[in-house]
Amino acid sequence: MIRHYALMALRTLARHRLYAAINLFGLAVGLAAALLILIYVRHETSYERHFTQADRIYRLAQDPRDESQSDGIRHHLASQPMADMIRGVGASLGIEAVSRVENGNLILSEGGPPLSQSVGIVDPEFLRIFDFEFIAGDPRSALATPDSLVLSEAAARKFFGSREAVGRMLTAQTGAVLRVTAVIAEPRGPSQVWFEALMSTSSPLIGPPQWINSNGPVYILASPGVSGAELERRLDEVIPPLVPGEVREDQGEIRLGLEPLSDLYLHSGRWTSMNQPPANAATVYATAGVAVLLLGIAAINYTNLATARASLRTREVGLRKTVGAKRRQLIVQFLGESILVAAGGLLLALVLTELMAEPFASLIGIRLYFSPWTDPLLLTGAILLTLGVGVVGGAYPALYLSGIRPAAVLRAGKGGVGGAGRLRAALVIVQFACAVGLAAATLIVVQQTRYATTAELGFDKENRLILSGIRHEQVRLQLEPLKDELLRIPGVTGAAASWMVPGGAGAQGREVYLPGTPDGERMNPEVYRVEHGFLDVLGVRMLAGRGFDRARAEDEMRFPDGVEGPQVFSTVLNATAARNLGFASPEEALGQILDFSDDTPVTSRLRVIGVVEDFRPRNARNAIRPTVFVGGDPVYRYNFLTLRLAPGADLDRVLTQVDVVWSRFAPDIPVARSFLDEYIERMYEREKRIAGVLGGFAALTVAIACLGLFALAAFEAERRTKEIGVRKVLGATVLDIVRLLAWRFSRPVLIANLIAWPVTWFLVAEWLGGFAYRIDVTPLPFILAGGGALLIGWITVAGHAARVAARPPVQALRYE
Repeated sequence: MIRHYALMALRTLARHRLYAAINLFGLAVGLAAALLILIYVRHETSYERHFTQADRIYRLAQDPRDESQSDGIRHHLASQPMADMIRGVGASLGIEAVSRVENGNLILSEGGPPLSQSVGIVDPEFLRIFDFEFIAGDPRSALATPDSLVLSEAAARKFFGSREAVGRMLTAQTGAVLRVTAVIAEPRGPSQVWFEALMSTSSPLIGPPQWINSNGPVYILASPGVSGAELERRLDEVIPPLVPGEVREDQGEIRLGLEPLSDLYLHSGRWTSMNQPPANAATVYATAGVAVLLLGIAAINYTNLATARASLRTREVGLRKTVGAKRRQLIVQFLGESILVAAGGLLLALVLTELMAEPFASLIGIRLYFSPWTDPLLLTGAILLTLGVGVVGGAYPALYLSGIRPAAVLRAGKGGVGGAGRLRAALVIVQFACAVGLAAATLIVVQQTRYATTAELGFDKENRLILSGIRHEQVRLQLEPLKDELLRIPGVTGAAASWMVPGGAGAQGREVYLPGTPDGERMNPEVYRVEHGFLDVLGVRMLAGRGFDRARAEDEMRFPDGVEGPQVFSTVLNATAARNLGFASPEEALGQILDFSDDTPVTSRLRVIGVVEDFRPRNARNAIRPTVFVGGDPVYRYNFLTLRLAPGADLDRVLTQVDVVWSRFAPDIPVARSFLDEYIERMYEREKRIAGVLGGFAALTVAIACLGLFALAAFEAERRTKEIGVRKVLGATVLDIVRLLAWRFSRPVLIANLIAWPVTWFLVAEWLGGFAYRIDVTPLPFILAGGGALLIGWITVAGHAARVAARPPVQALRYE
């Protein structure tokens, strides 16, 4: 019986090869696109879930108890000294292990050229919390000594090639020797706690943890049976009172919280990087919605064509029922044919997914951990979706046609069934509403991304070269002669060091306020530590006063040995900071003395010497914050050296000479340089990728919708062949026939626009609400998307209509 049904299904598909091919290809493309998006969604929702103890791992969060003191910058994560404090009382609270984590960078060599290596600086318990796979070495002792160094497979190959890595020595740029104690495999899934190398916090290369800022997260492993809510309550009761008084005075009273490991990537909302906002769960869900739309449009195509062809099989149903076929047999036949085509579409979709997975992963910037061939969840989902599409596509002919009475269709040679046309029209409306909505949303996303990347920033990002690595002592002690040499290079017109650059890390939160301001009303701006000349090199416009002057001692924060009493240093404010302090104009702020809660050796106060125009150092999702610039860097070390290049300078020649000068001053430290506009571009990397993905899938959505319209137009033209012949005999022209059929399919597309526009407007308005600086939504994207869909629909239908209308009437009248 199954063989009989299969043969009948194949014969039916062979008789209608065009429709079978369109069905198969449309469904395969839709399924493949949906599977690619689901691979991305699977990636984004799988962070840290491969760790076996993930349900007991938490990140320590820190917020002010007084919400008015929250500034969105200082209070991302708990200060790192919390780790040692918790470790001392952890067992009594229900904590099994705790580790701080900090990003670092080392210059390492094994006798050959030095190589730069990013490294995670962690407590030894880190490897107890996170169970990485060890290729060599013992996780219990891998970080037990101060000179321990754990390498990934890739890092081990970089330094030692195919040689055994464990037991070998690497020398740091400072002369310290590190011993490789283990080699670990890359994680089985996406992770934010993965490092190419790990070293112990007890290393002499690492200073003690500081309360002043959050250099990295603190992770906690709860004891079995201890809930996160209970552990959070215990921590918040026990730890804050143990914080040193001077820290509480500086940072205010804090509240500790715990964030589950599996929620960190999508649901935390805390900034762990100054230049990259946290991932957004809404974006992932919206992308999953695009997958549903694509699959829905492919399924609608499939259903439309299935019902269109089935309506011509009523005579076949009548004959089969006359000779004794049961309704159950007809249902099985029609559903079997539908599922067979859907299964063929799935096989083709899996092949397409395999071919496109790597390019797609590269486009959106993810590592490919999952595949429908290897991931049971994805494969099961694909099979269930395919079965669902097959059942839905075959439901109409299976249930409706199998129930008709033979006499109703055999009498007078009836061959159609009413109602199917209205169903197909409704499905076309839904299909094009999805396509138009996605196309309009894509245009708006592209507009917003272009606006964010091209809008006025308040500084000049062009022709600015950034050199990092000046924090290393070998460079820091020679910074002034290094700058002098770089300024002698033709084409280099300015140079200044700073702790930050726009688009990069470096801002700090400190209270800056007028004397006498109550605690709850003090301004908590971002503090930028810069060298004299930095604002000029960056091209920031001065509104009032002056910038930092190298010749004025008060313009640089320095504390000679033996200095006592409050010290007054110069500061420059941005316009927002001046307004927040209550000054009516930039000029009014000049000369004012401000209290400054900085971690300097003695009390420091600030005298306002200038006010600059607001500029945007971060992406468009963040509003401009009050900003205070101070000269010099008494506690921290400058991270960046910014060079201003002359417009039209020979960049290749300048870069070559910069490398030569750098190697002369720091031969053991590889030069790390990039242009400022590249830093800015990285801030919008996620938005650009989303826009690119949406653009590609929007085009694919419209293409699949038009593919279905193409088949329906061919079916409609074929079905109305005799009518067209009669109309031509009565004097209708080819244009009249084309207009008739084009209008037949234009109405559902127009209705689809009326549905898609308000829904899309609401959704994109919600998305744009996440940007502090955004475009105004205008009717243009909706008109372009709707008009484009209508035009493509006309072109699709007109080709079939013109071909049929051009036939001689005698052929049309003999058609049946």
